[in-house]
Amino acid sequence: VIIPGLDGDGVEGRTILGGFVAIVIVGLIRGFSVMLRRFFNFTA
Repeated sequence: VIIPGLDGDGVEGRTILGGFVAIVIVGLIRGFSVMLRRFFNFTA
């Protein structure tokens, strides 16, 4: 994948990095909520 303007001021690189971090955070939150739900279902 070629990203145009990446060697310019690096705005696209920062946007891609921010999007990747956001995806990781959302994945962690979803995994934690699923784990919490399974824990409550197990104890109930």
